Amino acid sequence: MTSQPYSKLHVEVDAVEGAEPSAGIIQALEKFLNRYCDKPDGIEIARHKSIPRAEARGVPEEVLTWRYMDGLPAGSDKAAAAYLYVLFFDSRLSGTATSDEGVEPYTTPRYPCAIFVDAAYWGSTFHRFVPRIVCHEAGHILGLVKNTRHGDGAHCRNTSCLMFPTHSETRALASRAYREAFDLCPACRADLDLMKGRSSDPKLSFNGPALVRTERFYRVIQLPNIIFWDYAPFKKSFDWRSISQAALTRWQSEGTQNSLRYLTWRHWISRQEIAPFRSALQRALYDPDPRVVSLVEEITQRSIPAKSAY
Repeated sequence: MTSQPYSKLHVEVDAVEGAEPSAGIIQALEKFLNRYCDKPDGIEIARHKSIPRAEARGVPEEVLTWRYMDGLPAGSDKAAAAYLYVLFFDSRLSGTATSDEGVEPYTTPRYPCAIFVDAAYWGSTFHRFVPRIVCHEAGHILGLVKNTRHGDGAHCRNTSCLMFPTHSETRALASRAYREAFDLCPACRADLDLMKGRSSDPKLSFNGPALVRTERFYRVIQLPNIIFWDYAPFKKSFDWRSISQAALTRWQSEGTQNSLRYLTWRHWISRQEIAPFRSALQRALYDPDPRVVSLVEEITQRSIPAKSAY
């Protein structure tokens, strides 16, 4: 939301063939982000060629991102650009729908830089207020609504607020204002103002689309449905594509889409590395993210040979 440390926001939009967003949907998202994000160097939205339906058939939406996510364009890291990814998919193709209504649009703490919108969900009357839905999800990306004085920790209690949880078909059909003139309530806007006054977390940075949290002895790398615990010399850069490719390879071999977690694969240079590696693991057991703690507990249960990888 703030101009520092990122003065620019890059929004990457992918869509499966047949689930492409209209110009009005993209315009609504851009308007919302411009209103509530202080980006003096601008907000750029990159729309890509549609993902072929054949490529999306039987593939969970988060797995699709591993194939098609590009991340920040060349030079954007130096230009201090933040990153947001939006995928429009069709759960009738991916097979992830749990009902005829498809998957409700969502964001996920597994990777808090992405919005997923299912065409099966808005394929009927819901399409009339998809711009509102997408901006609602963008509100979650910005950190709304954690203030329980006017919400439940996730949604606002004000029925006229963009962050109210229920998208009413009756309202959408009856009120053009509900569909097109939506906005945050004063309480949610006040929350954003408070958040803008806080300093950003210096531990967080972007590497392409990867969200990286650097701790003293390790770093945590997040991509859609991937948590990667990394013990490696911090002066060495990493290729985020190698992580997403490893995830894709594992998914193709194991056919699983839930709780995909990836450990660091590297060869030991010497036995002298084992002691500091174990020390890093010990510190990571107190990581603030319970998912990281669970992952590290799994690592510590394994033996550490002189030359190995996990």
